[in-house]
Amino acid sequence: MQDSDKKEFSDAMDAVGASYGTDMSTAVKKLWWRLLADKIEFLALQTALDRHMLDPDRGRFMPKPADIIAIVEKAHHRLSADEAWAIALESFDESA
Repeated sequence: MQDSDKKEFSDAMDAVGASYGTDMSTAVKKLWWRLLADKIEFLALQTALDRHMLDPDRGRFMPKPADIIAIVEKAHHRLSADEAWAIALESFDESA
């Protein structure tokens, strides 16, 4: 994220906090910013927050920075060579 995203970041965090009945203090938002700013883009943060909140299990609880990173990493996961080969092998089976 960039410094120009700070206002939108703060507003997004306030909205998420309010939806979970939690006050997002300035200190908490600064902590989240420090932990996430150099790891993800703001759009990825918004998408990850949305996905977390819509998850029937995890979405019942206020997200932590690690939850957001896990969602972003899962979205950017690429198959390893072994995983891709296993999928490719299935395509040779006519009954599959």
